[in-house]
Amino acid sequence: MTALRTFDGLRLVGTLVEPDTPSTRTAVLVHGGGVTREEGGFFGRLATGLAEAGITSLRFDLRGHGESEGRQEECSLTMHLNDISVAVDLGRRETGTVHLIGTSFGGCLVAYYAARRHADVGRLVLLNPQFDYLDRYAGQKSPGTASSPTPRQSATDGHSSTTSSGSARTRSSARSSRRPSSYTAPRTRSSRWSRRGRPSRG
Repeated sequence: MTALRTFDGLRLVGTLVEPDTPSTRTAVLVHGGGVTREEGGFFGRLATGLAEAGITSLRFDLRGHGESEGRQEECSLTMHLNDISVAVDLGRRETGTVHLIGTSFGGCLVAYYAARRHADVGRLVLLNPQFDYLDRYAGQKSPGTASSPTPRQSATDGHSSTTSSGSARTRSSARSSRRPSSYTAPRTRSSRWSRRGRPSRG
């Protein structure tokens, strides 16, 4: 596993898969709503195929999903765009060029990200995209359920390992948080995305 830290202090968990030969491209895989970075096994198979083609891939759990911190009912479009931005930054550090692949609602997110930050994206792939911003972030929330997210420490914190399978190497490096266990992530909004970035009802 690979740990990522969001701009507002949450820990996201991902999987970085590298080909055996040096790579100049990273594909960031963004899953749909209510599932995990594995997408029922599809993203794992896709990562293997990308590695065979010489492309690094990073798939990660969006906040409030899978092993990542956060609560789904507290998520906003801005927060998820910031999650993608953190993953893109990691991909750029790994190889330079970053491509985005999104499924279902993840396709909606990467399309929005690419439209706003097209210079960050080499290629964009949408698989069955679901463009339902208002329903996802307004219609599915119940009033009065939000509370401050508390980071959960993974049992794998502080350990790292590298395994090899076929033509791909999967890096595991779940880094432990530098913050004390009692730390509660501040409810702040990153400066990278503002509310003005949200689509209007029109």
